[in-house]
Amino acid sequence: MDLKALLDIALLRACPADEAVRWLVSRRSEAAASPSLMRAENRQQEDTLYSRNDPSVDYALARYGLSEGVAREIHKAGDLATRCTILAYRLGGGFAWFGKTFELAEAAPSTLEELCALATNPTLTDDLYMALLERTPPFDQLDDAGFEMVLVAFSENSRLTTPYDDKLLDGYADYKYHNVFKAAWQLASSMPATPRWASILGHVLGRCIVQSPIDAETIARWRFPVDERDGKDNGYYLRKRLADTWPVDGRLLEHNDPALRASFYERFRPDQIANWWRLADSDPRHFLDAALHNSNLWQTEDTRYSLHRLAWAHPDPHSDMMMPSLYNGMEERMRAVHPSWFAED
Repeated sequence: MDLKALLDIALLRACPADEAVRWLVSRRSEAAASPSLMRAENRQQEDTLYSRNDPSVDYALARYGLSEGVAREIHKAGDLATRCTILAYRLGGGFAWFGKTFELAEAAPSTLEELCALATNPTLTDDLYMALLERTPPFDQLDDAGFEMVLVAFSENSRLTTPYDDKLLDGYADYKYHNVFKAAWQLASSMPATPRWASILGHVLGRCIVQSPIDAETIARWRFPVDERDGKDNGYYLRKRLADTWPVDGRLLEHNDPALRASFYERFRPDQIANWWRLADSDPRHFLDAALHNSNLWQTEDTRYSLHRLAWAHPDPHSDMMMPSLYNGMEERMRAVHPSWFAED
């Protein structure tokens, strides 16, 4: 054992629990950039911490620990909440870096709670994410209701919003990484076209990095009877998100589906269309609701003023001031996220 490991053991045997937790967090941060480092870590430091029998330290070991041996002990002795903590936060979720072998117990996690926790872990291998999306082991025993819950949990996973790091050129790794996004988008063509699934997929794909264009037939299968109160149906927001995979051009603008036009309204640049604000007259039920979310229209004082004017001029049959309120809320959000856009005000 090297000197640093010996000094660490002396420290971890005697230090307060909060200092031990900080030590684990710091070491986990160092290993996060290179998960293979966890294989080389000396187990004795974490053995020392585990022998303290301190609940707060045991929780930190479950969440931040690197030692496979200690993780096995915690997983074996822990309750469902402890096991879910390991699955949600451990690098790789307790699975091998190659293949889908669970290394912390003889049986892979199988309860719905465990699989939902695993789905939130942003450090799983691409193979495991593909297993989730394709319902292969360990996700193969999920019924439809369970699969819905796992997908909702997965929608909160930062993996869906994280672009591929292309500093290291590796064509196969690039392919596998993007294949996860592709599999997520393909759910729109394979899941039952029901209002419930439209809501679930809209939630998942709303956070997923856009991939290649979704075909028109797949988008059309999510069209349902329109609610005359707002001109939208239960598949409106999913179709709008699927249309975000298309270029921002006349095909969207002139489409007979208002959800696809809304995708255009949320993404077009003001220099694409002369007098763009007149779209509020030609499509009053859908234009402004979408255009207020278009970041391109918030970047200059002139376009913001046009949005402000349109919001206050919008019909208000229910006297609820919905559009001015939506404008004010979006302005507050944009000022917080992009303060430089408002420097001239």
